[in-house]
Parts: sequence; C-alpha cells; structure tokens
Amino acid sequence: MWAKRDIIIEYEVRSYVWQYLKRLGYSRTLIRKIKNQGMVFVNGMRWEPGVSLYEGDRVEILLPNGPSLGVEPEYWPFEIVYEDEDVLVVNKESGIVVHPTKGYGFGTLVNALAGYYEKQGYGRAVRPLHRLDKETSGLILFAKDPFVDSFLSNAMEQGEIIREYYALVEGQVAVSEGVIDLPVGRGEEPYKRYVTESGKDSVTRFRVIKRYENCTLLLLNLGSGRGHQIRVHLSHIGHPILGDVLYGAKEWQRVALHAFRLVFPRENGEAEEIVSPLPVEFRF
Repeated sequence: MWAKRDIIIEYEVRSYVWQYLKRLGYSRTLIRKIKNQGMVFVNGMRWEPGVSLYEGDRVEILLPNGPSLGVEPEYWPFEIVYEDEDVLVVNKESGIVVHPTKGYGFGTLVNALAGYYEKQGYGRAVRPLHRLDKETSGLILFAKDPFVDSFLSNAMEQGEIIREYYALVEGQVAVSEGVIDLPVGRGEEPYKRYVTESGKDSVTRFRVIKRYENCTLLLLNLGSGRGHQIRVHLSHIGHPILGDVLYGAKEWQRVALHAFRLVFPRENGEAEEIVSPLPVEFRF
C-alpha cells in the first residue's frame, strides 16, 4: 500500500523537491523519509537530484503506507465524529487508552482503529496526532497518510491546532479567567507530573463557565501540550479536577476532563472545526 501525493507547481519557484515540500509545511522527518524511501516523479519521469521545479510541473510522490507493525486489530465500537480521505476524528470515552503501551497491549483506541481500517480495506497505519489521558474523554485527531501526518504535526508544533477542554474542578474558582504559566516535568513517581523548575514551559489558559456550590466548570485552552498539564496546573492552584485522585481530588464518577473542541488547518489553507458536546455527567 502506497500513499500518493500529486502536486502541480502553480508559480515559478526554481527549487528542489525537498525545498518546495518544506514551503508547503511538511516536516523534516517526512522530507527525510521521501529522500530515503520515496518514489518521486516530475512530469512522469523519475526525479534526479539537481533538477529544479518550474511553474506547471507535476510532481508525484509515493511513500509506503502499510499497517503499523505490532498493532493487533480489534473490533469494538467507538464514535467517529468526522472522517474524510485525509483525517479521522474520534470522540473517545473516558477509561479508554489511546495507544498500546507496556501496560496496555490490547483494548486501546489504536487497536480499534486498526480493526476499523482493516474492515474498510484501508491497509494503512493508524496515526494519532496527539494523545488524551486514559481518564480524559473527547476529540482525538488521526491522519490517514504520512503527508497529512507530517503537515498536521508541523502545524501542531507551530501552535496552529486549537484544542479546548471542559473541566469540573473542586471548589469555586474566584477569578473569572486566568493564565497558569508554570513548568511541568517528571518527579520520583513515574506516572505523575509536577510543577518543577526542571520541567518544560507549560501554559494553560482558563475561563469560568459556571460556578456551583462545591465545584466550578472551566473552559481551558492549551498553550503547550505537556503530559498531564491541565491536571497538574489545576491541582497546583488548589482546584484539582473532580475525580482526579492522582492529583489530590476526591473520588467522583470519573476524571471530569473533556476535550470538546478541535480546530486544525487543511492543506488547502482552510480550517476544520469539530465540537463534542459537554458530557451528561458534567451537567448539574
């Protein structure tokens, strides 16, 4: 199975294929892969180093796009909220692990996607663009080929993908909105993160949606994407997420964190916006 991209040069650039792909927003990793594994044709002829591109040239690039090795397909239901030829967005349930790890070799969302792809006859790798914790519900974006994966990964690094969350936190948050700008990193416990000077820069913006007697509903936006970032930041300011026992909260039905909004760019310059409703258990 091959992933294919046809590119028509719309203006005179006089550059090499690799330079042009960089301008389109593809990552260095993909460009390296094209150099090492790709099949590149310019106007139907195999591309040779040193040949420049000009207006009207047609570039065809082929890359291997087979299934991920070591991922066993599984066949159980999950919610697809958006799908086209390039991407797929899943609304993950709380309690589901995104991808296989040492502790979770089976029963992950990637296993289920591998089964779905197999049934659809896609024969391609499952490529999540980001992660959600096991306890977190909501939207996850998947790329269907290495070109889209590279383009969106680069967009993620440049801060061009918007991810917004709802969280129910303990207590009443006094301020209407705020920014938590504190480094997050690892400590002695392997599965836990901390606010620490040795951590990576992490920014979480929040706004109060509604205050209840014993908790507050917040809308959150990530300025960075560190592991457990929202959970660590909210716990640090004295408002851990309901049910997040790992970070000091009392037990609840679940960890009350939901990825509800996702906005990502497309290669044609437009943007896609996907929204997942507030979970029923969050509505008091």
